[in-house]
Amino acid sequence: MTRIVLIGSFDTKAEPLSALVAALAARGEAALTLDTGVFASEVAVTWPACAVAERGGADHAALAGRGRAEAVSAMADGAASILRDLVAKGEVGAVVAMGGSNAASVFARVAPEIPIGIPKILMATAVAGDTKPVIAGNDVVLLYPVVDVEGDNAILSEMIDRLAATAAALKAPGPLAATGDRPRVALSMYGVTTPCVKAVSEAVQAAGIDPLVFHANGTGGRSIERFAQQGLVDAIADLTLAELANEVVGGAFPAGPDRMTGAARAGRPQVIAPG
Repeated sequence: MTRIVLIGSFDTKAEPLSALVAALAARGEAALTLDTGVFASEVAVTWPACAVAERGGADHAALAGRGRAEAVSAMADGAASILRDLVAKGEVGAVVAMGGSNAASVFARVAPEIPIGIPKILMATAVAGDTKPVIAGNDVVLLYPVVDVEGDNAILSEMIDRLAATAAALKAPGPLAATGDRPRVALSMYGVTTPCVKAVSEAVQAAGIDPLVFHANGTGGRSIERFAQQGLVDAIADLTLAELANEVVGGAFPAGPDRMTGAARAGRPQVIAPG
């Protein structure tokens, strides 16, 4: 049976995080809790901060004396390591993080460790900013809490309840299946390549293949790579190469330096055409 994994800094966000644990319990979900706080906390959790830091190769007692970025990075590495093990055991049905900028940073680190199909939910004030590094091609759900995640008030309580309802409703039995009833092909597309991609989609559908179209806006390309690496597509038709140009010349929609490498790494056939 899969469980909801709740990640947060219980040193500074103990009150709202504890409220979220209670809201999940009211829906029959006994969450696994993972403390990524840099300072000590007395809240009982499944994985206390010292254990998380140790998994990240750090001494938790020494983290407070380091810079904030280094300390949060160590805790994020530890959380990612724990989640990898839980995913391998088939125990993760959803991952939920809540807090401020630290929560978003940790979430961005751990989300790539969670396969497509297992919900990844973040409620943080940071989602009002640039969320591309947080989404990174994953199936992520972002909630804006309106008020800061601090203390106890009517607005935050309502948002926490919505977050619990979302996590409970979306909890999955596991990742998306690598194989389906029909083979799948991923296609990259944006405005000017739409006629070509539509023609290819119709042709592969006629051949009994399921076309999955991804918007080549940077995030879409990263999703293609994720699908390839996870074995969720059987082939790729890359007909929109603008993400590569964006990467090379500094455009607004790059998909990272590893774009168009996932198919080869996964042993999947790939057709590349400069649409």
